Amino acid sequence: MKKSILFCFVAVLLLQMFPACKKEPQTSTNAQNTQRRQTEATAPNGTEEPLQFAQSFEDSLYDIEEDDFLAAMNIGIGSSGDGPDKIDIDLTKCSYTMASAIIFDMLLSQNDYLGKRIKIKGQFWANEDDSNQFFAVLIYDATACCQTGLTFKDKNRRYPEDYPAQLEEIEITGVYTKEEIDGMSYAYIDCTK
Repeated sequence: MKKSILFCFVAVLLLQMFPACKKEPQTSTNAQNTQRRQTEATAPNGTEEPLQFAQSFEDSLYDIEEDDFLAAMNIGIGSSGDGPDKIDIDLTKCSYTMASAIIFDMLLSQNDYLGKRIKIKGQFWANEDDSNQFFAVLIYDATACCQTGLTFKDKNRRYPEDYPAQLEEIEITGVYTKEEIDGMSYAYIDCTK
């Protein structure tokens, strides 16, 4: 499981490196001008050259020990709390990139996370149809153009009186659970437990 989390994080990080995959915020003009001036100051005759780094990105990945990385992120290792209130994975302490990588891995390797106590904070989203209620916690990246999230259920609460308004902030804690509905597997955070 630890290797798959690290793999997902690296994959998301690599996708973030390509300009076509990320949307720059409007305020980045000053940063771009500063970077351009620094490049021009170091390049002969004003020609632009790519910035050089002392260590390549690929080499720096091998410097990260898997256990140190997960411990630094406070997930998987050194869980917070003891007993029934112990948190196995605290997504509230992760950046969007890391949280989305973990959520992606949770969807791919559901059985590795079953029974784990998860904590997540984000925006509340609800959808109701004739027979079902669907609740989720959504987290957004820095530019608010991309989101990911997890679904949850809480049998101790009634909708709408016990929930925040649509897209207001919510923090939930529960056990990652899987059930089968109409022949399809469905994973969610059970906040009742």
